Amino acid sequence: MGWKQRAGMILSSPWLVLLNVLLCVLALRANIEDQLFCRPVKWAAIVLVVTILPVATHNLYRDRITNGNAPVFFLFGIAACVCVYCILFLGFMNLIALPVAFMGLPLALLAYLPHFLLVQILFHRSRSPQLAARRAFWVGVALCMGVVLFMSAWFRVEHSAVETAIADSDRSTYVEPSYMTERMLGLHFKYHTALNLFDGWRPPLHDPLIVTAMWLNYPFMDSPSARAFRKNLLRYGWPFLSTGPWQIEDRIAAYKRVFPTRPIREDCSCGTRHRRSYLDDARLR
Repeated sequence: MGWKQRAGMILSSPWLVLLNVLLCVLALRANIEDQLFCRPVKWAAIVLVVTILPVATHNLYRDRITNGNAPVFFLFGIAACVCVYCILFLGFMNLIALPVAFMGLPLALLAYLPHFLLVQILFHRSRSPQLAARRAFWVGVALCMGVVLFMSAWFRVEHSAVETAIADSDRSTYVEPSYMTERMLGLHFKYHTALNLFDGWRPPLHDPLIVTAMWLNYPFMDSPSARAFRKNLLRYGWPFLSTGPWQIEDRIAAYKRVFPTRPIREDCSCGTRHRRSYLDDARLR
């Protein structure tokens, strides 16, 4: 039996569901202890559960659905984009997780969970005989790409006003309150944008749309934030790392002006090991 046949047997086995669930639980626990992705905002948590759960449990219900697979594969398309995003966000962890595991930290292998789930998604799609299901997969991918491009365009539209408000010592620059401006002003103290080690602090919330908007815009913009982003690219050789200085105090001041009723501090931190350094920071009072 060749390796392709063996791999196909493993990826089709109902026992794979047990492994998937175990790995997802371990990843959730590890993320709580020393978070890489921090706490997803509400919509992101819903999308994560709704799309990854069908992937993880597919081998349990696969044979019971003979027709109408299109909705499942639509979710698979979104799940594939989620996995790709996670792989990109992990950055250099993709390179060092394996040697770190061999050095005595086997939990580092959880960094490859998005890769593992993505392989399963592509395998299931390749085995589907239904043309409608295969097309539904690409509809899910296209939906994700469309949302990301829309948010990136919105980010670019608001960028100048937000950057001016952050740098405005007279506190007179007006910013229209919106979903995007709230995320942009809250970057680096409320919403994190990179792995713990490289965000300069440990803000507790994760919104993938603001992160992807940064990735698609900052390489081509001229602003303090964009220059810091490109500087990190040269320093670390990976575009998805971000460190300061991010004008934290000025960001907090601008956020309070535009969103006076919203909290600037969450009750949780990015990882329980770093809880005190976040919750005790005087800048959040």
